[in-house]
Amino acid sequence: MAGITTDNASNNKKAFQQDFTWVPCFGHNLHLAINKGLDIDRVTKDVPTAEEITKRFATARTQTDP
Repeated sequence: MAGITTDNASNNKKAFQQDFTWVPCFGHNLHLAINKGLDIDRVTKDVPTAEEITKRFATARTQTDP
């Protein structure tokens, strides 16, 4: 049994699916899903707030470390 993993481009799927078990790349799918999720307006608006909170916690920790 032989298999191949590629990104989801239709040309890759078509080229390899006839002769091999074709498996789409999990990492590529995960990357696409994360990017799509980050395009949501609410997420785009909330990322700077999350970054600011993270910076404040990091700063507070360095100020209290001996």
